[in-house]
Amino acid sequence: MAISESGRRRWLWAVAAALQGTALFLTFTRASILLGGVAGALLLLYYLRLRLAALVAALCVAFIVATTALACGPQSVVVVPPPTGSPPPGGLPTALDRFGDPSDRLALWYSAGRMTLDYPIFGVGLGRMVDVMREYPARYVNTPYGKATNSAHNTILLAGAETGVLGALSTLGINIVVALLALQALILRRRFPEVVAAALAALAFLAQGMVNNLFTVPATGTLLAVLVGILVAAGHDEPPVPAEPG
Repeated sequence: MAISESGRRRWLWAVAAALQGTALFLTFTRASILLGGVAGALLLLYYLRLRLAALVAALCVAFIVATTALACGPQSVVVVPPPTGSPPPGGLPTALDRFGDPSDRLALWYSAGRMTLDYPIFGVGLGRMVDVMREYPARYVNTPYGKATNSAHNTILLAGAETGVLGALSTLGINIVVALLALQALILRRRFPEVVAAALAALAFLAQGMVNNLFTVPATGTLLAVLVGILVAAGHDEPPVPAEPG
């Protein structure tokens, strides 16, 4: 919206974008932060809005520093020790590691791949990968790459484990079609920054889907449907040519 507007409205939209960038940094993890930053930078560079890019980046840094200083300062934390002096159930709270991840992706992918080969026709059923892993830990939890402690964290491999080989191939096909729609929008719809932004967001979504289960999360799956709707509608923005009489 900042790219499309001019004057004061452009800078107001830039502030809104910086607030969204701050929220992304504070509420999501590595892949989202990295891909969101890359997609935003590519969008601004695509339209050569260098001053706008510098302003949004500076505002993001300022908002992040101000928010973390306010929320994480010593005065914002009140620690009440237990009456007995013993640590609370579950131990003392630890700092949130925004860039760490207890799930080894190679172990998760290996487990999903093995499950797909074991159940190639129908898979183990939607939402049942983790249940089957717990039922057969020797086969699916203990892998050559370490312990698999979660579901596949890959949209294609998860589809294979839960719906079989045909499900994995279908999900791969969906990824390819959406990627082609996004690339087409980048090339043909340059005069519509909102459509180009949707295309970059869709590509970032597909990329993150290789390390997360975004298709199966209702909120993110719904957002992908919105992005695809924008891309499809953008391909039909020209008015139809009226048929000649007779």
